[in-house]
Amino acid sequence: MERKAVSEITMILLLIGTLGSVFYVGLVGAGGTIHIKADGSIDPPDAPIEREGYLYTFSDNINDFIVVEKDNIIVDGAGYTVLGTGAISYTKGIDLAGRKNVTLRNMSVEAFYYGIYLDSSSNNRIFGNKITNNEYGIRLDYSLNNNISRNNIISNNRGGTWLFHSSNNRVTGNNITNNGEGILLIYSFDNSISGNNVTSNEDGIILADSSINSISGNNITGNKGLGIPILYSSSNIIFGNDLVANGDGIHLLDSSGNLIYHNNFLNNARQVYDLAWTNPGIQPSRNTWDEEYPSGGNYWSDYSGVDKKSGANQDRHGSDGIGDTPCVIDKNNQDNYPLIRPFPSPLDPTRGLIETIKTSSLPEGTENSLTSKLHNAIHLLNKENKNGALHQLTGFIKQVEAVGDKKLTLELAEYLTSEAQIIIDLIEG
Repeated sequence: MERKAVSEITMILLLIGTLGSVFYVGLVGAGGTIHIKADGSIDPPDAPIEREGYLYTFSDNINDFIVVEKDNIIVDGAGYTVLGTGAISYTKGIDLAGRKNVTLRNMSVEAFYYGIYLDSSSNNRIFGNKITNNEYGIRLDYSLNNNISRNNIISNNRGGTWLFHSSNNRVTGNNITNNGEGILLIYSFDNSISGNNVTSNEDGIILADSSINSISGNNITGNKGLGIPILYSSSNIIFGNDLVANGDGIHLLDSSGNLIYHNNFLNNARQVYDLAWTNPGIQPSRNTWDEEYPSGGNYWSDYSGVDKKSGANQDRHGSDGIGDTPCVIDKNNQDNYPLIRPFPSPLDPTRGLIETIKTSSLPEGTENSLTSKLHNAIHLLNKENKNGALHQLTGFIKQVEAVGDKKLTLELAEYLTSEAQIIIDLIEG
């Protein structure tokens, strides 16, 4: 395991040093390209895309590349496929370079080098697509404030979703399965990675020279190598994730100052591993593994402590769901308040949804009504009342749909309902 981990880490770091050489390679060997031009026209005009105002809808499968040159539009695949000829010559299935406020939805993108490519792009949404059999599924370079949600990102050779020098993006509720790397962040900051199903990849969610990111509520299961490798990265918050049956649950390389709590470490070959343990030349990592009392730390399937005492010092009679003794990771790291039972992971994505509503400038009554349902759902989840929480979340979705475009933008309404549905799926899952 150690030899494999070191080899993979070395490869990632080599990639970091050489990625710049491929960013500006143009489209080579293309058989044809469809342009949605800045003036709104479609070139060639007989391409199977129909326009109605800002909405562009496929009417057939497409065997060409698509370059979007217009902002503020929706491109709806209507269930059709954009099909390439294989992962050669840096081809891009959908090219969103330089775009703002474009939505891609309801399409399959297959057999390109980059399935969907964003470069210096902002406020775009990639929603409800199948992205498969590319070299890279979705690639973001130097891009801000984009939302990648509820896509099936499957069997892409090198990576499912890559972010390079990209910040303030949301990657939520995607099924990311059987790729090279599941989600990789390189030199990327202030991103939210939540509610994703990251399974059976080479590695799960990788942080490389990336800080101040939030990794929450993800199912990171059965990845062949590492669940969450953290490489030269600090000040990230990693909470509410299920880390199950990976090679290493969390793998560290010179990464300190991260907050790691409310995760469920279940039957990984090694729950945590720091390369410094067997490589004296590497700086040991020092991180925080709990949110103090009474919030607690993480659940460890191999923790042998008991729960007979309560209180911040675990010196009072009666159980409180927290182990009486710390879970020691190494001499620099320990979980002071290990959880006796697995943590219910849907809580944190729900809190994230509340924060989104609070920062969306909604009318006060609408904001209070929506957040009240979410707070109720959190309370019921804490009480392990899943049915009650589902009722609150279903009511939340119905209210968003009822309010509609009277008080919400189309994009915000779609985002709120899709995020709530992701949380429902997590609870039911």
